[in-house]
Formats: sequence, C-alpha cells, structure tokens
Amino acid sequence: MRETPPIACTLSPDDMPQRAADIRALGRDALLTVERSEARATLRFRRDPSTRARVETILAAESKCCAFIDFELADAGDAIVLTLAAPKGGEPAMHMLAELFAAAKPDVAA
Repeated sequence: MRETPPIACTLSPDDMPQRAADIRALGRDALLTVERSEARATLRFRRDPSTRARVETILAAESKCCAFIDFELADAGDAIVLTLAAPKGGEPAMHMLAELFAAAKPDVAA
C-alpha cells in the first residue's frame, strides 16, 4: 500500500508566481471544461501536440511539489483529460489547482 505524502505544497515562494502564470496561460489557451466532485477534478483540454507538451510539463512539476495529489493524464476523443484526485484533507489544495487552470477563462466553471 502506498503511503500518502504529507499534504503540503513544497514549491518555493519565489517559484509560485511563474508556476501560477504558466498554469493560467495553459488554461486560457486550451482548457475546455472542468468537472468537480468532492475529492476529484477532471479538466479537459484541446487535443493537440503543443497542448499535451504543456500539460505534461506542468504535470511533472506539480507532481513534485504537490506529491499528495494523484494526477492522471489520458486522451479521450478530441480532448486531453487531466484528472486530479486528493486524499482526505488535500481537497482544498486540489480544488485551488483546478481553479487556477480556469482562472483566465471565465466561461469555464471551476
């Protein structure tokens, strides 16, 4: 059984503004929809190679600083689907991340 990492973001305060900007830019450029439940968020992005590379880059970085969130990336029809799942207690941080993707896209409810 996998031990759940501590529920804490380890990203340095100096790196947070750039990471947030990168996430908002990806959301603005390619986010299609966000579906949320209590412990999960599913984000659908426009499917193209450039978007996939950007999602993978952010996913790799977020997997290191927010190791308690489970990230799953898949292709589904015309979309790239990123699923975020949080353990008990990690839901607020996971939802804040989903909201950050949707922040620059008011037509997508997060």
